Amino acid sequence: MKRRDKETDIKSMKRFHLAVLLLVLGMTILGAQPVYLLNETDATLYLLHTPDGGGAEQLELVPDGSYRQVPPGGVLPIPETGSLAGFAYARGSFQLPTFFVRQARRDAISSVAASGRRYVSISADELRTDRIVSPSDFASLLALPRVDNQYLDWIARDPRIARGRSRAPLGVFADFGTGREATELDESLLWGRGGTDLQWVKSESTGQDYFLGVTAYSEFSNSTSLFLYIYSGDETLPRATLELPARGRAGLVLLWEPAAPQPRVAGNVVNNDFFMEAQIWRDILAGVVNVALDGVSVELATASSAAGIWEEFVLARDDFVVLFDE
Repeated sequence: MKRRDKETDIKSMKRFHLAVLLLVLGMTILGAQPVYLLNETDATLYLLHTPDGGGAEQLELVPDGSYRQVPPGGVLPIPETGSLAGFAYARGSFQLPTFFVRQARRDAISSVAASGRRYVSISADELRTDRIVSPSDFASLLALPRVDNQYLDWIARDPRIARGRSRAPLGVFADFGTGREATELDESLLWGRGGTDLQWVKSESTGQDYFLGVTAYSEFSNSTSLFLYIYSGDETLPRATLELPARGRAGLVLLWEPAAPQPRVAGNVVNNDFFMEAQIWRDILAGVVNVALDGVSVELATASSAAGIWEEFVLARDDFVVLFDE
């Protein structure tokens, strides 16, 4: 294939992923529609917010600021007032360009379709090289977890869940078109395929985010998702469910609630063949769970579909604080 054809294919894929992202963001959800910052660059964006609406260019980018992270192709809810400033980080860079979002621009926020969901995008053209910061000044911040498809960043961390290749799931469920029902593992078509057989799950938490690193023994398929069912106390039904889809290279963490017709966006997820990373926004999850986390447990499952069937595999269940906050 010629180089020009490859470049055309890459650009087409980027446009496709962006269209899918905006479609998901455009789903109608009851209540106020948040504003999202959309990262259209190939770098990780770190941003600060000033609530007084002052000029973003006067917002000093100090290493000890309260930064939020937005991975390439990802989103982050942002306040509707005030200004934003930040920098873009790419591995191997010795100088980090900055960006600014003034109040005047935020008053002209773009809408997605007819749903009213709104976003502010940052593209590579808006990264300023005339005002830069040094990565060495932000070494402590950049050493924290980051959603950027880097497997080696997780090697030194201990797994919260580790599974041998031959270890059977705790439960197997299938839907052949008549509803979800328990089934036997030896009747499964998809176990051990499409990333359903996780090897380990590692996590790290910061003041504003939970981060997950996940590996599987088989390559993730586009129809596979990782589910985290959130239970409170002795409740038999989950209070909320986090879905981490493996479709594409970048996507959204979806938060499902029993009474809500559509999910909320609760973070970002990226994956690369056998490896998946996720950023889960703590404030969104806390607003739904709404109980002390030491009384909350998490059930971990994978699910996939093929050949007209859907199968789910329950792999582990443990305390929330053990999996995320310990």
